[in-house]
Amino acid sequence: FLDTGSYTVKNAVILSSAAQTLTVTGRNNEERSCSVALENVFIRRLGEPNTIRVESRSVVNLKRTTILGSDWKVRTAEVSVNDSRIAGGAIEIAQDVKWKVHESAVEFLETEGLDLTVLPRSNDEIGANVEELIQQVVPPEEKEAAREKLKGD
Repeated sequence: FLDTGSYTVKNAVILSSAAQTLTVTGRNNEERSCSVALENVFIRRLGEPNTIRVESRSVVNLKRTTILGSDWKVRTAEVSVNDSRIAGGAIEIAQDVKWKVHESAVEFLETEGLDLTVLPRSNDEIGANVEELIQQVVPPEEKEAAREKLKGD
């Protein structure tokens, strides 16, 4: 997601083996930021882990989103995490980043001394509604296999 666009992704399952799981970057010489909203989205990294990058002049809003298996690097941006689950290897956040977490579970193996304050609810109440996504996007004969593949743990 690039430049000064405003993007929304809703009710999606993304099993990523792409070179970059997710990159959001604004344009430095513009007044507007690049804005990305993910709502009821499930993202799992397949294969080798890589990094989610949220670069300068970017705003990312997560609502009922699950992101598994990626490191994060956040620079000069704003990230809002609501009713979501993020689990990854390492997170690196620049000092000028606005990182807001509410009613979410954020788990990283390495946080480099960061205080990632969370207010978790039960795992059933946070993250993507995987069953709803399966009902919406998976053919009937593939639903059981999809449930196994999308298990969060």
